[in-house]
Amino acid sequence: MPLKNDLRRLNNVFRKLDRATETWNFADFQKFRSQFESAIAALNDTWRKEIDRSEDELSSKRRMLQQPDYHDELVNALRSHDLPIEGDSPNYKIGPFELRVDTDTPLISFKYGRRAERIRFFEPGRVGIKISAIYKRIVNRHFNADSFARDLRTAYEVVNRLNSHERSVNWGRPVLLKEVYKVLTLRSGCRRDYTEVYFIYDLSKFRTSAMRFADYRFELGTSRDVRRTYLLVDPETHREIRVSSLTIHREV
Repeated sequence: MPLKNDLRRLNNVFRKLDRATETWNFADFQKFRSQFESAIAALNDTWRKEIDRSEDELSSKRRMLQQPDYHDELVNALRSHDLPIEGDSPNYKIGPFELRVDTDTPLISFKYGRRAERIRFFEPGRVGIKISAIYKRIVNRHFNADSFARDLRTAYEVVNRLNSHERSVNWGRPVLLKEVYKVLTLRSGCRRDYTEVYFIYDLSKFRTSAMRFADYRFELGTSRDVRRTYLLVDPETHREIRVSSLTIHREV
């Protein structure tokens, strides 16, 4: 590509010119100044042609997005990463995740619950790599129901005491799951490593377990207030349920 070659040459000459300035090399400065001016002139001749060519190419590919062949190619790219994709354009399902390919906006949305990853590029191979990475990062994480229950109980105790302003825990009293998540991720670094998407997915997995740990029974409560809820998607049946609260009963 002529433009890349001209940019590479310009950058190379500029580094030499800069080096001559730093070292007070008067002879090299004059030599490389002449080369720099020549490289600038060459760049002026090529950059507009290259930008126009790239724009024409992207316009052609934008039109390709509206063709059935594009969606077939995208589905094949996703299946090449062993993703269980189902559905038809523009709405697909990949396990408990929703994939919407909006070629008018244009925007690809990969959604779990109410949380969505927005992808603004459309090359099928790159999209397949991106979505595969997100999907496998979430579903392949190790999940241990007992360990998760232990963490939930610890956070529940903190939120429960704060709500009641008492030292002892009022077992059987519901607390907001969003407050539980905040306690679980008090450190900002922890919140980056353990995002709400992970928490929601773990809650979905936990919900399919016995939801018991030691002498404690866990209960997830629902709410009509969407702002206070998490949308869980069953990993197996893909059924959706909104939950807002956690109640832990101590059974002794």
